[in-house]
Amino acid sequence: MSTFSTISIKVETAKRFRTFSKETGGSNTEVLELMLEYFHKYQISPSHKAKIDLPALDEKIQKRLNAIVAIIKEIEKTQTQPTLAMLQLLFDPAQATSISSSRIPLPPVQEISSPIKPAREGNIFVDRAKEEIKKDLEYILSKVILVKRTFGPDKYVLEMEGEELERMRRKLNAY
Repeated sequence: MSTFSTISIKVETAKRFRTFSKETGGSNTEVLELMLEYFHKYQISPSHKAKIDLPALDEKIQKRLNAIVAIIKEIEKTQTQPTLAMLQLLFDPAQATSISSSRIPLPPVQEISSPIKPAREGNIFVDRAKEEIKKDLEYILSKVILVKRTFGPDKYVLEMEGEELERMRRKLNAY
């Protein structure tokens, strides 16, 4: 069994300490032991005033948190979102291009004067073939979109299924 010792302290201080002990839920000895361990562990001396200005410390911490949030937002904008767009492009090209790119109308196509002239001008079959080729070309150009890339130059992408592209090739070869 432990032996107890008496310490002479002021009555007001003893009352405050007993109230504090009851609030923390321990005996007077346990609370005093915990306090001494705390002071010893963190090398705190009760006689020295703390040199911490809490409002200034709070302001400094808030500024650092704001800086961290800004860094995280910048990382998200420059790294996470482009990576996500690349992954979406790999797994679902139609969805990724609608998210990461914008449809930009292509500049008007200049008329190219062909050195090869049709054998018979005004032939119905030739005119019909020209019209079909023109429609197909306009359709293909409507499927071209500009993809803005974070790394490297922007590029145009043909947003068309492979089967549809093969059908267009076969049709062109038939002319």
